[in-house]
Amino acid sequence: TFNVTGLIASTPYAFNVKSKDAAGNLSTNSNTVNVTTLPDTTPPTAPVLSASGTTSNSTNLSWTVSTDNIAVTGYEVYQNTVLIGTTTMSTVFNVTGLIASTTYAFTVKSKDAAGNLSTNSNTVNVTTLPDTTPPTAPVLSASGTTSNSTYLSWTVSTDNIAVTGYEVYQNTVLIATTTTATAFNVTGLIASTPYAFNVKSKDAAG
Repeated sequence: TFNVTGLIASTPYAFNVKSKDAAGNLSTNSNTVNVTTLPDTTPPTAPVLSASGTTSNSTNLSWTVSTDNIAVTGYEVYQNTVLIGTTTMSTVFNVTGLIASTTYAFTVKSKDAAGNLSTNSNTVNVTTLPDTTPPTAPVLSASGTTSNSTYLSWTVSTDNIAVTGYEVYQNTVLIATTTTATAFNVTGLIASTPYAFNVKSKDAAG
């Protein structure tokens, strides 16, 4: 007798046996036995999930290694029940692009080669930190000034998450806003009159 292991589920195999003597002479093949392995219907165990290092727009997920009757082949990461990523053997995942001061629910499932998924891990609720970091200030310039207008343009600002727009001020009064544009044509000015202009950048948190 011989116990054959390491076979793949739902796969046909053909086996035969030869006998041999002390001189190394081999018999002809035995009859062929065709065997089809049973399907793998056993899911892996569920991982145990935790989160750490949460910022205003990201969090680090990690989980315990799952076990399976054959082998675990990977993990699926869910954010609010939506699949956002997969890993093979890694048990960590960095979630980015989150919104500040917002609560998210994360779970992880393990899977095997047959496509069996474990039940959900425990749910980890993560609330991102508030975004208190302002964007950098733009550098403003004016050109093409006429008797009643001037053309303002400025450099692109940067932010720890994202710049969402710009506010244009004339003598400290807000006169316009833009989203991605870094230029604004000011009209309706009075001839021979001095004006002071400045621009502020802003992010989604205000």
